[in-house]
Amino acid sequence: MEDYIIKILINFSYIGICFLIFLENVFPPIPSELILVFGGFISKRLELNFFLMVILSTVGSLLGALMLYYIGKKIPIEKLENFLEKKWIRRLGFKSGDVNKTLKYFEKYNTLSVFIGRCIPVVRSLISIPAGMQKMEIKKFIFYTGVGSLIWNTVLIYIGRVMEDKWEEGLLLLEKYSSIILLVIIFIGLVKFSYKKYRKKKVIKDER
Repeated sequence: MEDYIIKILINFSYIGICFLIFLENVFPPIPSELILVFGGFISKRLELNFFLMVILSTVGSLLGALMLYYIGKKIPIEKLENFLEKKWIRRLGFKSGDVNKTLKYFEKYNTLSVFIGRCIPVVRSLISIPAGMQKMEIKKFIFYTGVGSLIWNTVLIYIGRVMEDKWEEGLLLLEKYSSIILLVIIFIGLVKFSYKKYRKKKVIKDER
């Protein structure tokens, strides 16, 4: 799988990263870390535009997330769980238990989970399903998904770009410090969420 990912990125660069990140959102076994870090390396080696790589990878994330959002919106959870129990689906890396796990995660953190979930394996893909099931406002969904994906994609592409030929070491460093990166992103999300609530309360208070 890794060889195919690398070939697609080398041959199709911008469109390749958009397509692969779309697939990664729909099929969790495809590793976004490899796609984005190697994509960063390729962008440096082939003198591609860093910001365009980030934007197109984020577009891929949004397209994949929206597809799962509408699946969650249209398909009852029982049918979805039965579908995920099929042998060929399990071979792709999906498990029906992952849906319940993600549903609980969404119930606990609500809209913030869509933002934070973009940085957590498996949850990153499946968090869009409960968002659709709960009929989360589409504008909010796109905003939180877009911002979370933008931050995550930027960090990983930048790592690959800086590490250049040592991009594989970048993957190892990412694995080692992924918890710290996740905590930073969660902190940013909590600050933004708290500020938004504060602004809302202030507006209500001023209206009185």
